[in-house]
Amino acid sequence: MNISVPNWLIYTHTRKGTSDMVDSRAQSIKDAFLALKEQSSQPQEGCSDPPIVDEVALYYQVVGGEKKNRVYGIGSQASIFYPSSSHGSSSSHPIMLDQAMEEEIQQLHRSRQRSRIVWLQWRREIDNAS
Repeated sequence: MNISVPNWLIYTHTRKGTSDMVDSRAQSIKDAFLALKEQSSQPQEGCSDPPIVDEVALYYQVVGGEKKNRVYGIGSQASIFYPSSSHGSSSSHPIMLDQAMEEEIQQLHRSRQRSRIVWLQWRREIDNAS
């Protein structure tokens, strides 16, 4: 079975027979995750391709990382979803992208878009010359 962390939280923290979360913390984490996922799913300016959203990394960010070798909502099973996590230190977790990396990704998207425009213009010129 391939289940994502957010779905696991909903599965394990929902009252039976309803869609209500078991407590306010679970509800606020679910709401924050869905908002962050929606925000991360928005296309970058100048790029028509939808971004790839790492739901596991988003969830890790929303719950505040690993605490006492556990991640809220998945307990000791954190190593299944976060195999490279270093026990006892959430600040060095490699899943989180830093600002410089995000900027580089955006620059690559813009460069790809410009290259595509140049290629389409070149192709149009060739078609018109024929």
